[in-house]
Amino acid sequence: MEREQIVSGLAPMRPRPAGSDAERRAAVWLAGELRAGGRTVRVEPHWIRPRWELATALHVVVGIGASLVAVSVPLVGVCVAAAAAASLALDASGRVFLLRWLTPSRATQNVVGVVE
Repeated sequence: MEREQIVSGLAPMRPRPAGSDAERRAAVWLAGELRAGGRTVRVEPHWIRPRWELATALHVVVGIGASLVAVSVPLVGVCVAAAAAASLALDASGRVFLLRWLTPSRATQNVVGVVE
């Protein structure tokens, strides 16, 4: 399969954000094209939480809550604010997603060629 064929086949399925129906259709189409060309492929689903903006908003809400608590109980407010800042830094680095677990998840697909 030539690059031009791939581009012309995938172009109508835009935009294809992670976890979208268009992305799923593109993965299924690409797997079918590769199979038709004699390749062995599989489509692997992975669950992701793509709503980074919602996770960031949750961190902001926790930070605002910490600042309100800090007026009455400074040590608790500072500890909660530090935990929110650390969680946001970990989320932004892609290492650990603490508050992102509260956001909705979606399935994304990877098309994998099998070497026999």
